Amino acid sequence: MQFNQLVFEQIISEGEHCFSQKLSQAQIDQVRVFIQEFIKWNAVHNLSAVNNFESLMRAHFLDSMSIVSSVDKYLKDLNVSLPIKVADLGSGGGFPSIVLAILLPHINFYAIESIKKKTAFLQTIKIRLKLENYFVVDQRIENFAKENPNIFDATISRAFTELNNYLEYSKSLIKDESFVFAMKSQRVDEELKRVVGEWKLVENVELTIPKLDAYRCLLVMSSMRKY
Repeated sequence: MQFNQLVFEQIISEGEHCFSQKLSQAQIDQVRVFIQEFIKWNAVHNLSAVNNFESLMRAHFLDSMSIVSSVDKYLKDLNVSLPIKVADLGSGGGFPSIVLAILLPHINFYAIESIKKKTAFLQTIKIRLKLENYFVVDQRIENFAKENPNIFDATISRAFTELNNYLEYSKSLIKDESFVFAMKSQRVDEELKRVVGEWKLVENVELTIPKLDAYRCLLVMSSMRKY
């Protein structure tokens, strides 16, 4: 897979138009470096099965960009002390947390990932992009939660695990006043029916990714502890 500057510029423009977001030149440069590094590392470490550049940009980058406004909106509604802290569980190759950290520099993102090759990649990106609001946690989620219980204002995941499992992981990480964001690529009715415990579905945001023929949604959930 090769980086294609023309396709890159086209898809950045599509994302700005579709999601009503204007990226600064500095942010575009950061995204470019991130994608270029992802392609290099993916060739060696198999961070993703996607092997086509346009597919990478649409299925991973635009997919991550599509949730920026929703995440920002809900986090602004929280009455919490700044900076807001969000944990990305099972961060993998940095989607969505690297994209979110670039586009939402006022929020601190913590990538919790236990696979060494992936944390090495994420740490490299953090340094290359000088992302002061991005932190890489090289630990299993449950171990980190034991040492740092209930410190986050939100969690987020993308293609991480079944919803109930994700909520169970999140429970030990989030404060009472918080949100849980789950990115899903399939219909979620059955997963929602299986949810146990005191959880409230705040919104199911159905997402439209330009020229991507696949279902995408963002579940916004909160713990009933705050009600």
